[in-house]
Amino acid sequence: MNDLFEYFEKEFDNIIKKTEKIDKSSIKENIYISKENNIDIIFKYFKENQNLEKLKILTGFIKKFFIFMKKISGKYPKYKEIYIVENRKINNLDFSGINKGGNWIIIENFDNLDYWTFFHEMIHIYNFHSMAGFIVEGFADFLSYLFLTTNNFSTSSKHKRLIKKHFRRLKTKDFPLYDSLKKDYNKTVDKGYKNAQAYSKSFLFWKMIYEEFGIDPIKDAFRMSIKNKKMNAVNVKNILKKYTDQPISYMSGWILTGDYYHLPKLNF
Repeated sequence: MNDLFEYFEKEFDNIIKKTEKIDKSSIKENIYISKENNIDIIFKYFKENQNLEKLKILTGFIKKFFIFMKKISGKYPKYKEIYIVENRKINNLDFSGINKGGNWIIIENFDNLDYWTFFHEMIHIYNFHSMAGFIVEGFADFLSYLFLTTNNFSTSSKHKRLIKKHFRRLKTKDFPLYDSLKKDYNKTVDKGYKNAQAYSKSFLFWKMIYEEFGIDPIKDAFRMSIKNKKMNAVNVKNILKKYTDQPISYMSGWILTGDYYHLPKLNF
């Protein structure tokens, strides 16, 4: 377990404790997909927030999300209850959303919900345990974006501006996201991961793979990330071998130190 993961675990626990002390109302919405896949969504919100219709609409979006993710991951969530909690104090930690333990999602507020951030955290229902930053956060950013655009939902203009800004920086302020081809696995944690540039770069990497090869390598890699807690660049290279005889050229610059030979489209 790396220091970054331990840091987040500590912060999650602190936020959960604060959240439990805040007086909130709650509403339960049921998502029925089949007898075997019947999920309760429990929204906990501040009492002044009375827009319950918005939460019912959000429940419909969540059902579409689970159906979308079944195609990607091959499964529905293992949880029978998922808590979505409003805690406006998390902004003090520069978080707009976090996921604790897979089925407890904390967001800043329901009044001004950023759907890209929200469904980013929903992706962590599936891959919360994954350790490599470019895998766990890259997929959370990319698959939430893919879900929203596939369903013609709006995506955050703030996110788009940030990603474009970081795209322009790729060659001027650069770092390999995760060079796991080195021998010491525990010391290859991506150096720039603590800033937003690493999130953007991870997103752009998977977007590039999707544009080059379609959805199949995305499915392969995401399903492996669910099963393999130590999935790293070696595993990604082996997956890409199914689709190209030059996998390293697609990882160069992005995951591994080297030049950029392939770039994604910034078509947003």
